[in-house]
Amino acid sequence: LAAADAGGLVRAALATEDVQRVLRSAAAVDVVADGKAARPMLFAAVTAAAQVPLRHVAGVSAHLPEAMPAGATWHTAAHPVPDRRSVAAARAVLAIAAAAHDRDLLLLLLSGGASALMALPADEISLEDKQRTSQHLLTEGAEIHALNAVRKHLSAIKGGQLAAAAGGSVLTLAVSDVVGDELSAIGSGPTVPDMTTFTDALAALDRHGGRDGYPAAVVARLTAGARDSIPETPK
Repeated sequence: LAAADAGGLVRAALATEDVQRVLRSAAAVDVVADGKAARPMLFAAVTAAAQVPLRHVAGVSAHLPEAMPAGATWHTAAHPVPDRRSVAAARAVLAIAAAAHDRDLLLLLLSGGASALMALPADEISLEDKQRTSQHLLTEGAEIHALNAVRKHLSAIKGGQLAAAAGGSVLTLAVSDVVGDELSAIGSGPTVPDMTTFTDALAALDRHGGRDGYPAAVVARLTAGARDSIPETPK
């Protein structure tokens, strides 16, 4: 149990020399924690980075914690199917990232559930489309890699797109809830290059109930992407 303590893992990671070097070189640091372990991870980061100029401190989870770091902003959202609060949280985090300057650092702390808790539909995809798609994939027994391949290609924040929007550098610390610890699958990898494609996402629909069971806008977007009519996620 101690080995899996999310707060302890963050403290240990932030104490390493390479991470300390990154923190000390930043003009300002924005800290965002997203997932089921957001509270202990955020507390640990704020404590460990006490000598670093922290500008924004934000958390995203399914429940409002009884206590949070001083000055922190907290967003509650839904899991495992995203809701409008998930969209609001994603927009807030994107705004923090985009407002950063060259020498600033975004410290992103990810844990299980992050993908649904921070969700932003791509153009022409509604929140209802994403909700129905996620729910149908779960009902059809889709495993996490297939689920995330679809999520990333229906999103404006997942699959490396948060990192692409950041004005400064990004450092991600992730507690894995994915067998094999594939970084791009944890929380749908908002700050990690995405190796899946629109074609992979379409194949996931085909394997899990068939395209007719999904919203027309979802199928249309994935099909257009597979034909190279829509830019791929960052690779």
